[in-house]
Amino acid sequence: MSLGNKKSNWFPGHMKLTKNLIKTSLKKVDLIINLIDARAPFSSMNFSILKLVEQKPFVVFLTKADLADDVSTTIWLNHIKTKFGFFASALSCKNSNQVEKSFNLACAHLKTIKSLKFGDNMIRIMVVGISNVGKSTLINSFSGSKKAKVENRPGVTRALQWIFLKNGVSLLDTPGVLPIEAQSDESQFALQLIGAIKREKIEVENLAIKLLNHLKAHNIEFFKRNFPEKLAFFSDAFEWLSEFARFKGMVLKGNEPDLFRASNFLVDGFQSGKFGRITVELPDSFQEEGCSI
Repeated sequence: MSLGNKKSNWFPGHMKLTKNLIKTSLKKVDLIINLIDARAPFSSMNFSILKLVEQKPFVVFLTKADLADDVSTTIWLNHIKTKFGFFASALSCKNSNQVEKSFNLACAHLKTIKSLKFGDNMIRIMVVGISNVGKSTLINSFSGSKKAKVENRPGVTRALQWIFLKNGVSLLDTPGVLPIEAQSDESQFALQLIGAIKREKIEVENLAIKLLNHLKAHNIEFFKRNFPEKLAFFSDAFEWLSEFARFKGMVLKGNEPDLFRASNFLVDGFQSGKFGRITVELPDSFQEEGCSI
C-alpha cells in the first residue's frame, strides 16, 4: 500500500484578513499575549505575527503544558526568555488557577516595562495564536464563564471578539492564524499532530507513520510504556501500524488492517494525552535565522 504526501492549504484568504485585523487593532490594546502549544513551540510560534506587534509589550503563554513533557517545557521557557527576551509562562488553559496566575504575572510584567496611565486593572489585552491553541478556552477560564466559543478543532473563532471582565481587564480574542513561514515538512508534521490543521485536510495514515518514526527516534520508551511486548519494538512503521490495527481488532474484510481507524486512534491518543506527556520539538532542533523580530 502506498501512502501519499499531501500538503495542507497553508495560508487561506481568511488568515490574511485576520492578520490585517490584528494590525489595525494594535492601537486599541496595551499588551499582546501570544499563545503557543507547549508540545510544538517552534512551529506554533507565528513569527509573522511577532513582526506585526513588535512595538507592543509582548508575553508568551505555553498552553497545553499538561500534555507536554515538563523538562522540555522548562527548556522552552528558558529559551524564549533568553533568545527573544519575552516574559513566558506555561499553563493548561482549562486550569483556571494557572490561567489567573499567568494573567496576573503578565499584567504585572506590563506595568514594569511601560508607564501607562490606567488603574490597577484597566488593561486591554489582545490574545493571539495559531488555530486550536486554546485562546477561547483560556479566555473562558480567566473570565469564569463561557464568553468565547470553544470547540476542540481549528477555525471556530471567526472574527475579533472583545471580552469585558468585571475586574476591568478587556480581552480581544482573535481567530487563529497559521504561520506562513512554517512550511517545512517538520513544521507541517508538528502542526498537523497538535490539531492546528483540520483533520479532514490531512492524510491521517501519513501523520501516524511520521509520529511512529519520530517516537522511535526520540522516545523509544513510549512503545514499552503503552503497548504489549510484541509492539514494543519495530523496524518498519507501516508494519507496526498494520500489526497494531490487528491487535486492536481494527480490520476490514479479508482480515486486512484498517489503517485509517488505527491511525486516528493513535493521533487522538497523542492529542488527548492518553499515551503520556510528549513534546515533539526542542530548541536545538531548529535553525531560527530570519525568524527573530
